[in-house]
Amino acid sequence: DGPEVAAALAAAVDGDIVYFPKGTYLLTTWTVHSLTKDITILGDDREGATIQGPNTSTDFIELGASGNLVIRNVGFNTWRSVAKGTSENATYFEMDGCKVDTVVEGYSDSGGSDVGTIDRFYIHGCRFESCTGFPIQHRAVTKMVTIVNNEFDSCTGGGGVEVGYNGDETFVNEGFIISGNSFRDISNSGGSTWAVLTYGMNPVITNNTFHTITAASGDCASIYTKSRGGTISDNVIYDGCNRDDSDESAIRCKGTARGSTGTPFGYEGIISGNTIIFSTPLTYRAIQVNHTDYIISNNAIDG
Repeated sequence: DGPEVAAALAAAVDGDIVYFPKGTYLLTTWTVHSLTKDITILGDDREGATIQGPNTSTDFIELGASGNLVIRNVGFNTWRSVAKGTSENATYFEMDGCKVDTVVEGYSDSGGSDVGTIDRFYIHGCRFESCTGFPIQHRAVTKMVTIVNNEFDSCTGGGGVEVGYNGDETFVNEGFIISGNSFRDISNSGGSTWAVLTYGMNPVITNNTFHTITAASGDCASIYTKSRGGTISDNVIYDGCNRDDSDESAIRCKGTARGSTGTPFGYEGIISGNTIIFSTPLTYRAIQVNHTDYIISNNAIDG
């Protein structure tokens, strides 16, 4: 079905809906489609309309010049990524009610100074499973990131959600909400694992659940922020890290102190109302903070 799907995407004009009725669409040959229009890809439902790629080294769509994309109610499997950011700027990207499995990443951008900006980035009501990378790895400069009410299950690439700017903690990427998501069995057999990893300023990470977050080596955390300000509240974390050394904790907030010559992040945060449980009482940390001006209150910790 590759030629037919490619033709439909190429023929779409601004405002068009490319509709996929129930069925499995086998894209056995595919060259990534560079999107330069504002379109919606709409499926009948995410269990019944599935777009299957040729392999996990091929991307489905990349955001080209003036390309804005909404994807709703579609299933995807066997891709490197469903959508990929580029050096071009975009106004919005939205994925709503989709199912993504057996991919490396659901959304990915390349990081670094060559990434274009996105004004609004929205992921809602999706299920990501059996991903071998970060299901959502979003590093572009963005005014508002909203990642709410999604499921992340059995992902083995070391993470669930990364929001930041190529690991550059000095960049002010402000305004993200990560709320109401479920993270279960997030692991990495070859290194570090962070179910949620954020950079920038003022993230709100609230009302998420985490169950069994594990790493073979390096860092391990359910929530790891390198962000100035922000709120981590009302999350439920069960076995939120599995390793027992200085880099492990269910919640970890890292940066440098106010006024230092290093990265000016890692202070002025609130960690409140979280429930953290370890089924095997060892010496894991529940909460670890570097460095200053945090309010830590009303958290329940067991084990």
